[in-house]
Amino acid sequence: MTGSKDKIPVPKKQPTISKTLAQNIVFNNLSQFTTCFVNLKLAFEPSRELLMFFCKKYELDQSRTHLLLSELESVQKSQAYVLSTKDINQISKQKKEARTSKFGRFLVLGLVRRYISSDQDL
Repeated sequence: MTGSKDKIPVPKKQPTISKTLAQNIVFNNLSQFTTCFVNLKLAFEPSRELLMFFCKKYELDQSRTHLLLSELESVQKSQAYVLSTKDINQISKQKKEARTSKFGRFLVLGLVRRYISSDQDL
C-alpha cells in the first residue's frame, strides 16, 4: 500500500544570495539609518560604534565602512542644533524663574546654602 504516507518530504531549498549582493543590501540599509541616528539625537560615538559593529558583522569592505562613517559625520554636522542668542536668553530666563520660584522670598539663602557647611555658620 503506497500512499501519501510513504512520501518523504523534501526540504525546500533556500534561495542564496551572493556576498556582494548581501553587502549592497546591508550598505543601503545602514546608509538609510544614518539619518535616523541624527533624528533620534543619538550622539556621534554611539552611532559610530553601532555602524562599526554592523560593518564588521556583515563583513563590509573598508571603503563602504568609510563611506558610511563619512556620511554619518556629514549628516550630523549639517543637522546639528545650534542655539541662537534668543534661545540662550530664553533658557536663562526659564532657569532664573525656576530658581526664584523654588525659594520664593528666601532666594538669597537658597543661593548661599551650598557654601555654608552647617547651621552654625549662619
